[in-house]
Amino acid sequence: MSRPRCLRCQYLQLQCICDLIPIVEQPVEIIILQHEKEAKHAKNTVKLLQVVWPKIRVISVNEEKTGKNRCSDKRNNDNFCQV
Repeated sequence: MSRPRCLRCQYLQLQCICDLIPIVEQPVEIIILQHEKEAKHAKNTVKLLQVVWPKIRVISVNEEKTGKNRCSDKRNNDNFCQV
């Protein structure tokens, strides 16, 4: 059985830091390229940054066997690009 997680910050409920997180409202959108393996780490700072700064767009990057990078926008999984 997995331990319960906070739905907002994604940390374990015992480690939840939501009360400490400020919300930053800025007119700027940030785009982050994140390797798909990094997205699975427990200390995924991109998830935390998304809680603080709502206008963040995350693009998942995956290196294929060909050595090229392939990315997909998590908002639109059909959108692939070469980086």
